[in-house]
Order: sequence, then structure tokens, then C-alpha cells
Amino acid sequence: WTKAPRDTSLRRIIADKAAAALAAFLLVSQPLFLLNAARVSNDALAIMTGCWVVVIALMPRLRASFFFVVCAGILLGISCWTKPTSLALLPFWVCCLGLAFLKKELTLAKFLLFLTVSLALAGLVLWDHFRFNLEQYGSLLFMQETVANKGKHMTLPLLCDLAFSSNVFRDIYMLWTRDSIWTGGWSFLHVHNIKNIS
Repeated sequence: WTKAPRDTSLRRIIADKAAAALAAFLLVSQPLFLLNAARVSNDALAIMTGCWVVVIALMPRLRASFFFVVCAGILLGISCWTKPTSLALLPFWVCCLGLAFLKKELTLAKFLLFLTVSLALAGLVLWDHFRFNLEQYGSLLFMQETVANKGKHMTLPLLCDLAFSSNVFRDIYMLWTRDSIWTGGWSFLHVHNIKNIS
């Protein structure tokens, strides 16, 4: 529980008690979550900070508070600095603030202020990190895939062509079924093996 918001936060996000309890159970029993909670790595910090950004983004009372928006901006920067995959939280955060504006939880002035402040704080945290990566690797990100693509001279048009030529729906389906850490994390039995056993 130390690596993510407690179930009390889930109860505030999810009104139904049974659904909140199920969400909490799925969270704490997720194999990769437990693995990262037990080992010494940057994943644990990324999970903790990323979860708090999600909680602030989803709770109307928190995302309407300047203090928590400042916290979210700093946590967002730390999460992205810790693990580049947390950059996916950036559009999520922007969408949640946009939703708050559309639901009239925020005025236009507050929306623009909160958006600017949070992204500026995240950028401030990431500034030196990005600068170092550009100098060392010639890329904003230090992910091994990025370095490998640069070594293979993969340009943006080539990467886009590769992305659009792949079967995205099949890949997503495989991630959630046969290749999922849910099926392989505990028992190392994939879905087709479980069916054969039954």
C-alpha cells in the first residue's frame, strides 16, 4: 500500500463500495505492481508519484485546488523524470483539467492558470534531465528503445510508417490476453494453456 494511494482515495473516486473494493484488490494483486513494490528500482517511485497525479486529476475537489495542482505539477515532473513512460500522464492530466473546465468546475481563467502552472512546474523538474539527454544521447528520452532507434538511424517518418503499418488492435489484444502480465505474472500459464487444462 505504500506505493500507491490507499483504498480511501479509491473510495472517493469510485462511489460504489464493491467496485472500489474490487479496484483496490486488482491493484494490490497485480503481479507487476507487487514486483515493483518489492524490488529496488525506479519503478516504485514512478508508480507512487504517478498514482498521486491520477488521484488529483480524477478528484474534482483536488483538481480545483491551486495547492494540489502545484503538487500534481511537481509529482508529474518527478514521475516522468523517474520513468519516461509516465509521459503518458501529460495528456491525461491536460484532459482531466479540460474536463473540469467543461463541467464548469473551473473558470476559463483558472483552467489556463492551473494548466500553465502545472506544466511549467513539470517542465522545471524535467528541464535539466532533458538537457542532459540531448547532450548525451541526442534525444529527450533516455529509454533504451530511443537509443537503439537512433543507432539504427530511424527517422521520424520511418517510425511513423512502422507504427501505422503494425496491427495495433491485435497488439493491444495480445497485451491484455495471452501476453498479459496478469496471466503470466503469477502462474506463468497463458490463456490458451488454462483453457487446455480446463
